[in-house]
Amino acid sequence: MIDFKYPRQLLLDLNLGYSQTFENFIVGGNSTLCSVLKKMHPFEYGYDYSVCCWSPASSGKSHLMRAYCAYWQEQGVMVNYLSGGNLLLDNLKLDSNQLSVIVFDDIHIYLGDKQKEEELLYLLINCYERDIPFVCSSNSHPSKMSFALDDLATRFSAFYSFKLEHLQDMELHNFIQTEGHRLGLTLGKEQIDIIIDKHPTDMHTIVSLMKELSQQINQGELITGQDIERASAILCH
Repeated sequence: MIDFKYPRQLLLDLNLGYSQTFENFIVGGNSTLCSVLKKMHPFEYGYDYSVCCWSPASSGKSHLMRAYCAYWQEQGVMVNYLSGGNLLLDNLKLDSNQLSVIVFDDIHIYLGDKQKEEELLYLLINCYERDIPFVCSSNSHPSKMSFALDDLATRFSAFYSFKLEHLQDMELHNFIQTEGHRLGLTLGKEQIDIIIDKHPTDMHTIVSLMKELSQQINQGELITGQDIERASAILCH
C-alpha cells in the first residue's frame, strides 16, 4: 500500500499565473499521447515507462509538459519540473522515501555539453535506481539528438517516443478562440485569421501576442487588425 500522506511538491521555474492544463490544451492529432500521459500513473509505472515527447519548436510541448505536471499534482503526486535552459541538476535532490516523477522540458537545450550531460546521466541513474518515471520534451526524436555521452544516448533510445503533431488550421483557430476568451479578448474570425497568417505554427509567439493584446485592449472591446499589428511590433523589439 502506498502512503499518500507526504507533502505534495511542484518545483517550477515558470509563472503559475498562466494556467496550462489538459483542459485548455487543444489535443488535435495528439489524442494517443495525451491518453498515455494521463493513464500512466507514476506510482504504477516506473522508470521503464519513461517518455520523450518531441516535435519542432513552438508546437505546444511546454504546454503539454506543464499540463502533465498539473494533472498529476492534483492527484497527490510529487512532481519535479525542470526546464533545459536555466538550471543546474545538482540543485535537485531526490528523496528516496518519496515517490515522484521528473518532468524535463526542452531537454535538447541541455545536451551537447559533456559536464551537463554527466549531471543528467546521474539524474537518470537515480531515477532508474528508485524506479521514478522520467518524462521529457525535445525538438527532435531521441535518435536525432546531439549527445556528447554514448551512455546517455543509449538510455534515451529506450524511452517511449511520441511526436507531438502541430495543430491543423481549424484546431489552431479553436485554440486562439479559447485562449482569447480566457484572457478576456473579443476576437472575430477575421482577426483570428490575421494572427494565424502572421504566426502559422509558432504557438509560443501566438500566446505571447495574445497576452500583449490583453494588456492593451479593454475587456470586451473588439480587436482590430491594427491592434494585432501594434502588439506584434512590440514583441519584435
